[in-house]
Amino acid sequence: MTEAEAGFVEAIPLPAVMIRRDERIEAANGPALALLGQGIRGRHFITALRQPGLPDAIESCLRDGSPRVADFLTNDGRQDTTYRVTVRAVALESGRGVLVCFEDVTSIEQIGQMRRDFVAN
Repeated sequence: MTEAEAGFVEAIPLPAVMIRRDERIEAANGPALALLGQGIRGRHFITALRQPGLPDAIESCLRDGSPRVADFLTNDGRQDTTYRVTVRAVALESGRGVLVCFEDVTSIEQIGQMRRDFVAN
């Protein structure tokens, strides 16, 4: 990975991961390392992103270049957190890869649940 590519990933304010064509994690910014763990660089993406739907979205995007969206759920010990994950094809010096960005949509999900509970009661 070039210095420019690494700087691009680090500049993204959301947790972001760059995955190469060989399905290895090429780069991850600080927020992504905090979310997924410090040792994810160089590993196959499936070992860090095991949630249903997300590996399929990444593999499909690597295959055909079409953007995908998936959800990623986690728990930090205090609360459940829901991320909307966007997967987009990007051109890398080493070939095509994908950029995976995580957007925290927990508050939106909670508001939707409160609305559904209110209507149900």
